[in-house]
Amino acid sequence: MQIFTWDVAYAVGDAEIDEQHRRLFDLANELLRADTKSAVTAAAIQLYQYVRVHFKHEEDLMRRIGFPGYRQHVEMHARLLDELNALSTDIADGQWRTEDLRSFMNDWLLVHIAEQDVRIAAFVGNSTERAGAH
Repeated sequence: MQIFTWDVAYAVGDAEIDEQHRRLFDLANELLRADTKSAVTAAAIQLYQYVRVHFKHEEDLMRRIGFPGYRQHVEMHARLLDELNALSTDIADGQWRTEDLRSFMNDWLLVHIAEQDVRIAAFVGNSTERAGAH
């Protein structure tokens, strides 16, 4: 069962980030489908590792293109990692709730990407247009 479905509306204009976002949707679905502590733990570890790779790439891109909201975006990433760490602790303690995982993934995947990462897309688009005007 797919809970989170990638949509082209989430594209930010960087092929690698867009592919990473698609993979994050897949990992979120795997986490929410997991039904044992060991499966949830394995899915959470895989998600956490991939998130770190993704955030680094996204932050490198923002720095490279001079994205004006870089510092705030990095702070959002830090908060998301803090939340993911808290959920990981709950999982390790056997105290996770599927609804908490679903809520976190919804806020992150759908809200963060749709409201924050699309700003990167707009900036990349504006940068490309300005460069083409010369």
